[in-house]
Amino acid sequence: MNDLATIFLSKAKLGKTYYIVRFANNLSFYEKDRLLSYGFFEGNSLKVLRKSVFGSTFQVRISDYNLVLRKKEANMIVLQEESNES
Repeated sequence: MNDLATIFLSKAKLGKTYYIVRFANNLSFYEKDRLLSYGFFEGNSLKVLRKSVFGSTFQVRISDYNLVLRKKEANMIVLQEESNES
């Protein structure tokens, strides 16, 4: 998992599965706490289901439920694409 490039959730592709690598450095305690309460833990996987037309919101599937995030929040989550090697 470490040899793949990382991207922010706001740049993720539809239908792809990603692993959460870390949060952005400028994340406040309140923002980090809120994202953790939604299930955004390092190593957790998520799938990008939808993006709004102008890319201002993102619907993801994480921990067996769907969640919609604003672009500001999506720019705080660093992902790594799931490897298809098995």
